[in-house]
Amino acid sequence: MLEKYFDEFRVTEQELKEEIYSTLKSLNTFEPEQWTLDLLECANPHKPSQEIFSSLINAIPELPVGKMNLSELELIEALRLTAIQLTLRLNRKRLNYLFIKQLYMECSELILAIRYIFATEVLAQKLNRELRYDEEKIVSILTTEAHDRNQDSLVFRVVKAASEEIGRLFADDSAKQYAECILDFERAFEKYIEDNYYAVLRESFFRIANEAMLKNINILDSELHWEKGISKTDIREMSEQLLKAVRQNANRRLEIKKGGARKRKGFTWTDERKISFYKQVESLPRIITVCSCIGTNSHNV
Repeated sequence: MLEKYFDEFRVTEQELKEEIYSTLKSLNTFEPEQWTLDLLECANPHKPSQEIFSSLINAIPELPVGKMNLSELELIEALRLTAIQLTLRLNRKRLNYLFIKQLYMECSELILAIRYIFATEVLAQKLNRELRYDEEKIVSILTTEAHDRNQDSLVFRVVKAASEEIGRLFADDSAKQYAECILDFERAFEKYIEDNYYAVLRESFFRIANEAMLKNINILDSELHWEKGISKTDIREMSEQLLKAVRQNANRRLEIKKGGARKRKGFTWTDERKISFYKQVESLPRIITVCSCIGTNSHNV
């Protein structure tokens, strides 16, 4: 399974040098100040492999390969690891744009609902303006029915109505301070996502991989005949531990603290099971890796 995702790196030494150069060239287009032309010159594929590798680990000290015991690596392995690690960084840069754009497009109605709630609160409570629509109904539809494809026409009308109400606030000169407050919130909202999305995304990678393992562990269990099989109770408890770790990470990001640690009973691997599972993992093939819109008026809501 894993091998196919690394096949592109199982090439010749010269091809690895060319791949490293190409990846650095792409990184330069994203962040030219960090991935400079001088760095590109360090990776000139016409240079000797050892010179390229030594130059790169000196110029990019955060590369994990530079922290390894280099005496244990063959030169082609070092180049392969460098190519993989640089590709991970390039993929993250590409994902940064695609993922955040997709997130805002997928969650546009929810984000609009947040702006609408703030805007209507200011209109009604601070400016004593009469609202034109049923606020609770608008929010309910934006937050609960937005992804029901059978409700697309209704959601479209509601989006236009919410945008119209928001437009009233942003067009009111007496409400500039409130409008700026909303924009301050949205800027902070966006920055939090940009700063933390990848950590959450990696948690999601880890979570789905563990779910896939738990869902299919019975295949190994039935073939290996472990002395203590993995029961539904075991799977449930392992799943709960996984969700607990996700909650703890969210609490850490949100700076939510609680009392001291309490001793709890939960699923633990027996020594026998650990040894058996470890032997099976050790027998697997090895791969080296680190690892708004302001719309026209609509009154028909």
